[in-house]
Amino acid sequence: MKKTLITLIFALLLVGCKSKDRPNLEAYSLSKIQSYSYDQSLYTRVKLIDYPSNIKGLDSYDKKDLANLDYNKEVKLADLFFRIPEKGQIFKNDNIYYIDFPTSLAYDLVISFEDLSDFYDYDLIDLSSKIIKEKNLSQKIRSIPIKNSMANLDSAYFISKDANKTSTHFFIKGDRGLLYFVISEDTSKSNASAAIMADMLMTAYNAPDDPLEINKSFKDHKDALSVFANKEIIIDKQKIKIPENFYLHQDDDKLKSFIAKDKNEVIAEIIIKEDKITGDIYQAYSQNSGQILYPAQIVNMGKINKYKNILEGDVRIYLQNDTLTGKKYLIKTNDSYISLIVAGPLANESLVKSMAESIKQSIK
Repeated sequence: MKKTLITLIFALLLVGCKSKDRPNLEAYSLSKIQSYSYDQSLYTRVKLIDYPSNIKGLDSYDKKDLANLDYNKEVKLADLFFRIPEKGQIFKNDNIYYIDFPTSLAYDLVISFEDLSDFYDYDLIDLSSKIIKEKNLSQKIRSIPIKNSMANLDSAYFISKDANKTSTHFFIKGDRGLLYFVISEDTSKSNASAAIMADMLMTAYNAPDDPLEINKSFKDHKDALSVFANKEIIIDKQKIKIPENFYLHQDDDKLKSFIAKDKNEVIAEIIIKEDKITGDIYQAYSQNSGQILYPAQIVNMGKINKYKNILEGDVRIYLQNDTLTGKKYLIKTNDSYISLIVAGPLANESLVKSMAESIKQSIK
């Protein structure tokens, strides 16, 4: 209802204003290619809640902006809503849409998306395999398909690479529609595709739902974090060490969470969950995403690496008051899988990953 009322108000305000909205298309490389046409047909022109960002670039984005962009323009396709960055512009070529960014020496980045609702009945892992085969990507895969199962959406992604260009392929499946995205990025210049995918997924929602409210803090908390894991805890029969300043927050039979605070503000979280072995290790990695710890939303992202009996990847945790970033490990023991998620402030990502590595190394 709230969204419907705001839509009507904006529709009245925007009558006759479309001609004023046209950006300087000379700044976008796709505008110079004849087969691509500038397209405004998908915009809802409704901005309910500003997406939190810390943008420094003016005409274009800075390299550091890319991991936390200003997703303030809403798009609708196939009964699914999602947002694109403020400086992004949509172009179309045949049935595929492209989000282009202002030309910059800091990045070479474009996002394509298309409606694949004709394949709605496919399992997303099976659909990933179909696309890998049809596009002859099998020799270029750098990370096999992994799921992100959210509250009202289903998603999956995989990563391919060709020379310096890395492509993050991901799906968003709603109640009735299915969209397929590809983030193509020159990783010799920037490396933000994982964060872009996670943020875009969190902006998505079904019609007629309301969008999730996302918050982010960009404050530095390095003085309140420790990389030293020396407090021993036990999950089932598994011993794990965590930093001293983490305290038990939730204690269920097979799931524990620990939080660290800085002046009463939660700045980091450790989630440890045990699951009995069912399916392969990649299926187990997939299942521990979304709302396994309500109301947090956990998003798997980035390349998944395998070392012996451990899978390792990146993760973001979207909380009601903040967004945390970090690492996720899935450890196979004799009779169970243990998911270990370590996340902390966006401003201290490298420190958080060092802390995560220290905790992982404590597992015997």
